[in-house]
Amino acid sequence: MGRLTVPDTPRLAEPEFSVRPEACYGQGSASYTAHASEMIALSAGQRASVEDNAPTFANRKVQILQEFYQFRDHTLVTSFLHVNSFLGDLLFEAYGKAQEYFGSNTPLALEVFTDPENQAHVELFVLILTNLSPTDASSLLARLDQEWWLEASGSARNRLNIDVEFM
Repeated sequence: MGRLTVPDTPRLAEPEFSVRPEACYGQGSASYTAHASEMIALSAGQRASVEDNAPTFANRKVQILQEFYQFRDHTLVTSFLHVNSFLGDLLFEAYGKAQEYFGSNTPLALEVFTDPENQAHVELFVLILTNLSPTDASSLLARLDQEWWLEASGSARNRLNIDVEFM
């Protein structure tokens, strides 16, 4: 398989990048990742292969996600994210949505679950950690599902789910 090489091009201005989750809303995961890798290479003024930059970019996304989520079993979550790197932008968006529905200081965790009835099915869960009553938390989760997650979940390819966990 050939590599896509980005030729040297004149730089007009340094692009600005934001790592805040709200800056990632609406980004398409696969095309956004490829485009962002390309833009990083161009902004550095380097002749670079997009394929060569992709692992570095994925590593940076995982580092940024650690600022927003607690990783339960760090090694397992990190490995899962590297294998399923297309989830990165969706996780940024999920963080913002959870804060919107459950409150701006609501802690979130990422945990990898294996289906006990089908060991081949492994899924990452966004756990919204809450002190709300079960009734209130279930109501908010149902709203989040109806108003955002049911549509957004298609891009997760059955690899991501969202639930609440009571503290």
